[in-house]
Amino acid sequence: MSDEEIKTRNIRLKQRATAKRDLAASHIRRLHASATAAGNDPTARSLVMTAVQDLNNWWSQYSVESDALLNVMVELDEIDQFSPEADAAVYALVVEIKSTVNNYEQKASKSSKDFQPVTQISDTALIANPAEDHQSVTQTSNAAMLPKTVSVMETQSSSRVSGSPSSDASFRPQVSMRLPEIPLPKFDGDLRSWPDFRDRFVDLVIRNTDIDSHSTIFYYLLGCLQANAGEVLKGIPVTKDTFQLAWNTLVKSYDKPRKLASSIIEGFLVAPVSTSESLVDLKRFLSVFDEGLAILESLHLPDLCSFLLFTIASKSLPTHTRRLFESDNSSEYPSVDSVLEFVKNRVRVLENAGGTSGQGKSFGGSNKKPNPGSMKHYNRPSTSQTALVSSVKTQKPKATESDRCRCCGGAHALKDCSKFLGLSVDDRYQIVCSHRLCLVCFESGHMSYKCKSSCSVCKRRHHGLLHKDPSTSDPSSKVPKVAMFVSHQNQLPSVVLATALLHVQDVAGSPQTVRALFDGGSQISAISANCCHRLGLRAAKWTLPVTGLSELPVPSVLGIVDLHIQPRDSSQSSMPVRAWVLSSITSDMPTSKLPSTVRERCGNLSLADPLFDVTAPVEILLGADIYPMVWSHETVSLGHGYPTAFNSIFGWAIVGPLQYIKAPNPRALPVQISSSVESLMERFWNVEEPEAAPPVFTQEGQCEEIFLSETYKNSKGQYMVPLPFRDGQPSSFPGMRQIAVNRLLQLERKLSRDPVLYDNYKKFMVEYESLGQMSEADSSGVYYIPHHAVYKAEGENMKLRVVFDASARCRSGSSLNERLHVGPKLQQDIVDVLTGFRVHTVAFTTDICKMYRQIWVLEKYRGYQHILWRNSPKLQIREYTLNTVIYGVNSAPYLARRVLRHIADHDCEEVPEVSKALKSQTYMDDICVGAPSLECALSLKSDLIKTLSRSGLMLKKWSSNEPRLLSGLPLEDLAGDPLTFDRGDGIPVLGMQWRPTADHFAYDIYLFIGIYGLGPFFT
Repeated sequence: MSDEEIKTRNIRLKQRATAKRDLAASHIRRLHASATAAGNDPTARSLVMTAVQDLNNWWSQYSVESDALLNVMVELDEIDQFSPEADAAVYALVVEIKSTVNNYEQKASKSSKDFQPVTQISDTALIANPAEDHQSVTQTSNAAMLPKTVSVMETQSSSRVSGSPSSDASFRPQVSMRLPEIPLPKFDGDLRSWPDFRDRFVDLVIRNTDIDSHSTIFYYLLGCLQANAGEVLKGIPVTKDTFQLAWNTLVKSYDKPRKLASSIIEGFLVAPVSTSESLVDLKRFLSVFDEGLAILESLHLPDLCSFLLFTIASKSLPTHTRRLFESDNSSEYPSVDSVLEFVKNRVRVLENAGGTSGQGKSFGGSNKKPNPGSMKHYNRPSTSQTALVSSVKTQKPKATESDRCRCCGGAHALKDCSKFLGLSVDDRYQIVCSHRLCLVCFESGHMSYKCKSSCSVCKRRHHGLLHKDPSTSDPSSKVPKVAMFVSHQNQLPSVVLATALLHVQDVAGSPQTVRALFDGGSQISAISANCCHRLGLRAAKWTLPVTGLSELPVPSVLGIVDLHIQPRDSSQSSMPVRAWVLSSITSDMPTSKLPSTVRERCGNLSLADPLFDVTAPVEILLGADIYPMVWSHETVSLGHGYPTAFNSIFGWAIVGPLQYIKAPNPRALPVQISSSVESLMERFWNVEEPEAAPPVFTQEGQCEEIFLSETYKNSKGQYMVPLPFRDGQPSSFPGMRQIAVNRLLQLERKLSRDPVLYDNYKKFMVEYESLGQMSEADSSGVYYIPHHAVYKAEGENMKLRVVFDASARCRSGSSLNERLHVGPKLQQDIVDVLTGFRVHTVAFTTDICKMYRQIWVLEKYRGYQHILWRNSPKLQIREYTLNTVIYGVNSAPYLARRVLRHIADHDCEEVPEVSKALKSQTYMDDICVGAPSLECALSLKSDLIKTLSRSGLMLKKWSSNEPRLLSGLPLEDLAGDPLTFDRGDGIPVLGMQWRPTADHFAYDIYLFIGIYGLGPFFT
């Protein structure tokens, strides 16, 4: 949302709050006038006594709207226009009304002249001490939902009711005691504090009978949420009808007892070790263990000891094994016995399958352990009744050529060949290249860039037998030596590295504070992946290696990104920096807290990093590419044995040796980029390299794993498919609902200018809902998809398709399409389809009607397919769930083609021609097939209809060069003539058409009259 839109929204909020506050004040003033004018008139007094029962509600509404007005004026920078005197004046009227009503109830007896009894109007008092400031007055608005003062009556009620002299003589004045206010709970998003906040808010607010409006409770809820806790409610309007939706969303996001218990136990395991018996350390110990145990006891775990052991044990399992366990686990708090039993079953499965799992496979003799951050390993899930393909196993295809040695022709692997081992590294390299083998595993069928292993010596992408010692290689080919620093070294003086807090522009152009480390020995700048994600920046692809100390490659180079940095306390323009995205830059710096004497010696300086002596993460590395532009020539020595202060545009940075500090293990940073011969050769070979079947550790393989493990058919035979997320299901897309609201309003403005288009759009949505493919949501979604129309006018008719924009980004810069796998390529080339189509005597084509919308998405993924819609701008916006695969989601083409492929593999055992047609003669949703005779064509047509109908797929738009083939089909199921071969996204392929009647292909060539008499021309 732009600044102008935010300002306009705040102005509307200001106007609404002002109007509501003035309305409440008007009621209070009228009631005050009535109470003052009542005098001794019994009828007027009775009316006032009845009307005063609503005084609490009017004062509560006035306070709430006054608070809202104050907040909006702060946002608009108009705080000087806010008048506290207005609140004080209305408050004085409320006090006078209460006093007048109390006077009405005074006894007429003689004893009433000696004292003034206090009679409460209600059990809930709204008015605080008039001497309190405006903030205290505003806070008292909470009295509409919880008691603020309690009057202790020392007299009997009977003595007050009685009018006899005896009762008056025994009547004593009331003693009013004001109890402290009960503050509303606050919640900052910490799971530890959620149970307490939930229970207190329910007791104090939701169950309070004095609050009769859900919108008021919603306002209180928003006021209780701090930090990022309220992000999940962004975009939900504050109305009386949306509070339950907001509360359910909050509970769904934070009411996770299993996750809370696990986080507490993990906190126990990583609790810091106290080095001395100090008050601070002991209190920290109690805050971790005493509070943690109290929360665990409140969760009422059935077996705390077993769950604790489970948490410890599960951390030692591979990620994929843990995911498989969680998919089969039905207990909220698993026991250690359950995970041990599961692992035993997995071991038995892997042993029976013959050999080890793919996760433990080693390529090229490398003993490098898999990096869970950069490479994901997947095993086939265990057999399940709900899985569609429980018996299908992914096996490495057998290659006859790879079973023979490429060097001597023997029946052994190349890496075991004695002749090959006797050759020099250069000769081995020539043999591998001449046979177009992978440089990493010596296998054919794929290139080395698809192998995730590396050399066991230098960690580069080649087999250990192809490793060449740099000391024996040609000196001219060596990578230039680069200087590198060591930040800490045992038993030597510690070194303080220069750090700074600076501003970096995020994806929205707003400055974000990050911690940077200066390294003049690095040829590049770098940024951590977490920081890049927090800024919402997208990294461009980078394939060349980055090397560091001892020429070792830096792992997990995720790409490059352009940054704009500037000092925190300066109006200086930003500087562009190109940074390489790394999974991590270095460990927290400094590795241990520095002595307080260092800070004391530089206390008079404006520091670039005010917390340079406190251990904290490093998010950005500024190398020599930016080094000269940030430093000046000013230095200040902090004394012998202490580091030196250097002045920079970010402030004074502390750097240099510090004596007598025992330091931990040395740390080093990447310093150089180099281009390897292997990477250049891979690019050259990749031009003609055929697409290999994806192994299980590639993104394509992961996508296949998800599809095979979760897809199944429902009772109607329809396919239920998952959304293939890259790294698990994301929990939220901040601000996405408001973005969808804005896009819907833009769409309505566009459609209102074209009534015909608007009417067709409505008909499409009505049909969508009537078919059950779209239904009204009963809970809030995770991702909201904007939508728009793609249409083509043909005379009086209009072809319209609603396309859903799953690439729309939320406030954090992420979108649904970015989090989904695209999937492997399953589409046949159109040339192959056309060639195979016209080799037959009898040819026919048909279209799978609404193919995407006949494939249903699993219910647990539908929260990512929510849309907003209403049939008229005068109606309230409603939230819908899309239940099927939809246009605009990047995994949709893969899911549709994969379903057809699965039908071809598993439902066509008795009709192989149908399997061949679905695999080889289908382009998008068009099936283009044929047969040598009419009888064979009729049989194929019948088999296609029966096979696809069993999966809920209907065939339409039939066309053939043999009219007898089309007999018996409804007229509305026949296609027109000619048939145009277009891509599914509406882009013509060479403009080719098939004219079934004449049975030939044709092109459409459009002629135009030339401009200024230049004659006709072709386009």
